[in-house]
Amino acid sequence: MYINAGALETLAAATARAIALGRAQDAVHCMRIDLAGIVLEARFDDPDAAFRFARRYRHMPASAAPDVVAYAVAPARGDHYFWIDGGPAYRWNRNVLEAGGIAFMLDAVATSAVFALRADRLTLHAAAVGDGHGVAAIVGTSEAGKTTTAIACARRGLALYSDEFCVVTPAGVIAVPRTLGLRAEGVALLARSAAPPSPVDAFLRAYAGGDRESVGYDEIFGAVQVPAPAPLRSLFFVAERAAEPRAQAISASAMLPRVAPWTRAQARGAQLAPQLLALLKQIACYELVLGTPDATAQLVSETLCGARETVRA
Repeated sequence: MYINAGALETLAAATARAIALGRAQDAVHCMRIDLAGIVLEARFDDPDAAFRFARRYRHMPASAAPDVVAYAVAPARGDHYFWIDGGPAYRWNRNVLEAGGIAFMLDAVATSAVFALRADRLTLHAAAVGDGHGVAAIVGTSEAGKTTTAIACARRGLALYSDEFCVVTPAGVIAVPRTLGLRAEGVALLARSAAPPSPVDAFLRAYAGGDRESVGYDEIFGAVQVPAPAPLRSLFFVAERAAEPRAQAISASAMLPRVAPWTRAQARGAQLAPQLLALLKQIACYELVLGTPDATAQLVSETLCGARETVRA
């Protein structure tokens, strides 16, 4: 069954405190991860959900004291609670969530809290790839083709920062190597798209078909490589697909309403717009039409290189 974190019921502060006091001790299965320089501790009462979450973030372990602690408990079947220690709490009672759904919900609740923790960063719901000098972000819906395009870019030699989060900080974009969720359609597109030889080829040859969750960077690329922070140079908004890829330059003000719904930050609503617009004015913005994965990757790479040369000039 399809689940949407946006459908979570937000609980009143008093209710949230009561649940936290009464149920926190049930969440005995925990792990810590480094999420773009912020340590998150995730705690579950369901061991299978904890395993799913840990597998999703297995490239990002942390041992330092947590900055954020998130909980997922279900005191009764079909009655699920998710909350941040000292922060917001949510309820899901529409149906019984299996382990994967519980891990997914806590992931959404926890990352929203983490990405709102610091005022000097913006997080885009975007794939992010870099060439060693700068980063290009690719914004789009969950089925827009971000992951497929990001892997195609990696086949072309770009570094993959993330297929989901572009975390923009004063130090540059920080890599978030959370494992990838692959759809069979996207893998088939990659397999049919001719590209220069790369470690991705071995994964495509071994791929057995079907959608796959929590595919590690080492499985796809042969190793886990975490690129250094680099400045955001280009932002692409996926508009549609066609036989050939195209990138149409647009203004920062035109990009703002396209990307604002996919941005997480401490600022919200009217307060977010000036901060986001200031970022957009510093980078090259494009409306992107996807072609084949490799042709699109070439276009992204060339456009990113052009943005770097523009900055130098």
